[in-house]
Amino acid sequence: MPCTFQTLYFSDDGFVARCESCGHFHVAFMSAMFIMPENAYQELYHVTRYKMEEADFAFSENSKSVMIPTHSKSAFIMLTRNELHAFAAMLEEADNEYKALSIIELFNKGNQNNAGNE
Repeated sequence: MPCTFQTLYFSDDGFVARCESCGHFHVAFMSAMFIMPENAYQELYHVTRYKMEEADFAFSENSKSVMIPTHSKSAFIMLTRNELHAFAAMLEEADNEYKALSIIELFNKGNQNNAGNE
């Protein structure tokens, strides 16, 4: 079955989209793109939020001092602190959009079930 995408976030820096068919998330930021199941996406979101709270140990403003693990054991996202802020904001907005769409979907399913009972 071909993928049909829900765009949860889009900007010049990247995007987050969810395939409505398989449920996988497509996360692109700068020059990297990852396709992952929902549980891996949620883990990426939570790890990124955690990294935002860590102390800044960068040698310079342009140091890629933040390492974020991905669902692939051999792939990490390396970011500067400024890139981390942009990546975290992207994931935050995508998460808010996903939650809003999930609530709307539940509401629509509830209305369909109620219409069938009448």
